[in-house]
Amino acid sequence: MTGLDVRLLGRFSISSGGVPLQVPSTPARELLGYVLVNRIRPERAHLAYLLWPRSSERQARTNLRRILHQFPMCQSGCCRCFFGVSRSGLMG
Repeated sequence: MTGLDVRLLGRFSISSGGVPLQVPSTPARELLGYVLVNRIRPERAHLAYLLWPRSSERQARTNLRRILHQFPMCQSGCCRCFFGVSRSGLMG
C-alpha cells in the first residue's frame, strides 16, 4: 500500500497515494484517529464503550460493526488497509 496521509486537527482529511478518501461519519473519523494516534491494539468492547458510552454493550458493538463498514474500500476490498480487524479487536 502507498502512504496514508491523515489530518486529524482542523478539517479532517485522509488520502492514500494522493487520492482523497471519504470517511463519512464522525464516529468513523474518531475511531480512525484513536487507533492511529494511540498505536495500540484496542479491544472491540473498549472501542465501542469509548464511542458510545451511554449505549448498552450490545448496541455499542453493533454501532462499531457498522462504522467499520464505512471505511473506504481498498484494492483488497476491506478496511484492513488502515488497521487489521479481528473478532476481538483492531490492530493499528
